[in-house]
Amino acid sequence: MLQGIRARFPTLLAAAGATAAVGGYVVWTATRPALAATPASALSPDEWRSLKLVHKEQLTKTTNPVWLFRFALPDEKQVVGLPVASCLLTRAPITKKDGRPGWAIRPYTPITAPDARGHFDLAIKVYKQPSPGKVSTFFEGLSVGDSADFKGPLPKLSLSDIAKRKEVGLVAGGTGLTPMLQVATEALRQGLPLKLSFIFANVSEDDIVMRKHLDGLAAKHDNFRVYYVVDKATSKSWPGGVGFITKDMLKQHLPHPGPDSLVLVCGPPGMMGALSGDKLPDKSQGPLTGLLKELGFDESNVYKF
Repeated sequence: MLQGIRARFPTLLAAAGATAAVGGYVVWTATRPALAATPASALSPDEWRSLKLVHKEQLTKTTNPVWLFRFALPDEKQVVGLPVASCLLTRAPITKKDGRPGWAIRPYTPITAPDARGHFDLAIKVYKQPSPGKVSTFFEGLSVGDSADFKGPLPKLSLSDIAKRKEVGLVAGGTGLTPMLQVATEALRQGLPLKLSFIFANVSEDDIVMRKHLDGLAAKHDNFRVYYVVDKATSKSWPGGVGFITKDMLKQHLPHPGPDSLVLVCGPPGMMGALSGDKLPDKSQGPLTGLLKELGFDESNVYKF
């Protein structure tokens, strides 16, 4: 599906080594040494900056497909400057109910390394059902050469705080993968002494973005394991879970609750509601509810992206 992308978009080299090309886009590799310093970011958390789309590609051919969007930075030597864990804001023009122009704003987490130079990549699920996504359909409609606005980075949870624990559980649904990928790959790259357990839920096997990359990390690192869950398996030999994420799955594949463990959660509202409760309207963490609370976790060892 992604043949020839590497030739058209060669992997950029970071100062300490090369990033890894996965399916034609650049992600963290867990074999580079950590850089001593990161150059200044090309973006700003205080103002919107317009960047040009230089490549787009459909990664999954499902009802709500995932697309890859690559945006060029103003200078090929610049970095996006994205500390782990953080995100960017982007916006799409809309018409308000009163007929006036406005903006729909959404956060996204790039899948490129924080020190990748000259560009960053977004993996965005374009929602068509049950209703079109205002921002995701705007991105789908962009052509190479068009521009989009970005602001950031916006810090979420620092890797140094995550690294204070011994075991970290990651639970994601769909493109909720992106902050988990950010955390896991950078922790492995730096060789942090963390046990990382990832439960990744998707509609189908075909929806699992970056599965080869995740499986490669699990094969190379004894302290990282991944368990896939799909709504309905299409293969009789499917080795993962089927249906919704259950309490038994969480109990089996996540660390036990305690001061040395942390669980990170990111996914669609239904999943968040069932597992942890969603964040409050002001984007604060809010109380912990759902299956994680029933298993004995509390607000001190669960973080909602």
